[in-house]
Amino acid sequence: MIAPGFLDPGPVYLDAPFHYARFYGTTATYGQSWTYAYGSPAFVTGAVVGNLVGNGIARARAENLAQAQWREFAYARVVVTPTTTWCCVDGRWLPFAHDAALEFVIDGPSCVLSFADVEPLRMSGPSAWCYAVMYAYARYGPRRWQEAPFLHPLREAVRSLAMH
Repeated sequence: MIAPGFLDPGPVYLDAPFHYARFYGTTATYGQSWTYAYGSPAFVTGAVVGNLVGNGIARARAENLAQAQWREFAYARVVVTPTTTWCCVDGRWLPFAHDAALEFVIDGPSCVLSFADVEPLRMSGPSAWCYAVMYAYARYGPRRWQEAPFLHPLREAVRSLAMH
């Protein structure tokens, strides 16, 4: 792969494809419909009830769409440098500074980073554990990377293998 132009000649710890997503809520609107019905009482009642049900469904759909959830699903090229995780999404390079991350969680084949000022970032794929190790190395340094709390499952797996 060709190195992005913004990278300095320093080390690159990882350059791999991932599934990318962000977690946030949004504003969703819906159109309230009105029905004018003329006819028998049963017909008018049916039209009013149908209109109420339709508006209720539209409102529930809008509320569901507005809830905080994983969004912006895309494939991303991820480049990890000593200070930043760079994600190329739809041709745009997005920087995520390692020292700005408040939390790093491994959830199965996904790594989730939480930040104070931007929406959480989830990167999933076969390289997730490799990313976790490279992120720990970049964040904690060559002497303390193995102590990263999110690497505990990996330490336990290695310990289990060593005992057999």
